[in-house]
Amino acid sequence: MRLSIAWMALIIFFPVQACAQFDDVLIKSGVTQKIRAACVGNKNSLQLKNGSIGVVKVSGEVYGLDMEKQEGDLFAYYGSVGKEEPCVIALQYAENSVNESYYLFVFDQKTDKFKKSVVRSIGSPDFVSEKILSSYNDGPIKHDDAVCYSRIKKDYYFCEKRTQFSERLQKLEICNETSCSEPKIVKENTMEQARARVVVGKSYFFNKSGSSSFVKRKAYLVKGDIVELQDYYSDGNASYFKVIYSGAKKTTGWILEESIALDE
Repeated sequence: MRLSIAWMALIIFFPVQACAQFDDVLIKSGVTQKIRAACVGNKNSLQLKNGSIGVVKVSGEVYGLDMEKQEGDLFAYYGSVGKEEPCVIALQYAENSVNESYYLFVFDQKTDKFKKSVVRSIGSPDFVSEKILSSYNDGPIKHDDAVCYSRIKKDYYFCEKRTQFSERLQKLEICNETSCSEPKIVKENTMEQARARVVVGKSYFFNKSGSSSFVKRKAYLVKGDIVELQDYYSDGNASYFKVIYSGAKKTTGWILEESIALDE
């Protein structure tokens, strides 16, 4: 629920502490908003004019930020992970009944300007220490991501990606600053890899060709075999799990979702 109009007007002058080291603010049209945070780049101010958001430098120079024009006032967060680290701004660009979407900008000392983060956008953010928890829905699929700050790159990156595609299962990817691990399917809100049992007489393996084509293999599993779930794909007609079977030798491939049941 949004704050009343009277309280929102006060936020411009007295930002509410949203979390450690980050404040939430309401930038009103025609008003210059100072960045009241202990961080590199805090001598700049934000300005919303004719629907466009810009940054006012100490010199008086004004430059625009890379985002669409907005109607009405603009909700934002600003802050930093530390006094010696660059200022960070999250500006809301879209909202519906389930999602709030924000562009993420980080101050770049080399250019003396705010630039859009490599992460680009986050959903319904919650700022926790050196992480931003981002949550949003894409149709029936729910995403819960953790965005970590890199003190080396002076920017954020996705360090954990969780995609909830069923009531009990999530696809999990763990990332560092340069790459992500192989995904695995885990039980909801845990790190425990999910296992399943084959419930049909034969469940053939498939190779995934390209982004959506599956080619049947000769190899198959039999009823009662236990597999670890690694990935998931559905095109709306057929659904597949990428699985690992550890028998006489380890076998990896895609099988039809309907051929297995989650092993408790």
